[in-house]
Amino acid sequence: NYVKLSTDVPKELNLVEFAQAVKNQRMSVSGGPFVTVAIGNQGMGDTVDATSKKVSVKIKVQAPTWVPVDTLRIFIGGKDGGDEVKTLTLDASTADPQNPVVRYDDSVEISVSKDTWLIVVVQGKGTLDPVVRGGEPFAVTNPIFLDVDGNGTYDPPFSFPQ
Repeated sequence: NYVKLSTDVPKELNLVEFAQAVKNQRMSVSGGPFVTVAIGNQGMGDTVDATSKKVSVKIKVQAPTWVPVDTLRIFIGGKDGGDEVKTLTLDASTADPQNPVVRYDDSVEISVSKDTWLIVVVQGKGTLDPVVRGGEPFAVTNPIFLDVDGNGTYDPPFSFPQ
């Protein structure tokens, strides 16, 4: 897991900040690739004004050159789980020619019709051998919440009984 904190210096770790970041969903899971996602200046765990029913999602995918990464998928929430709304193939044409560790660094426009959440999933065909025997490359972000109805909060499509 990668947790977004104010510092990346281990001896400066603030446990209260760390716990709050985890609680506020400011982290991503990775098995190889490192993914950042933002809408404007807001990221994972934040609620974004999406009253225009369209958002520009800034995504950056980084991975060591030996880690295969070839698919980027964007999901938005729904009653029965997430719906895949965009799939991109990652290859030499999407990588930074000056820095091949950067596999993708661009924005994607997504249309939405009601309050929802958005996550990014990155995968690669192949393995992480010899570092993780048989492990397949993947990364998943925590959600960014989209407020389409303009009431200032994310309203889930259903709730669980208490």
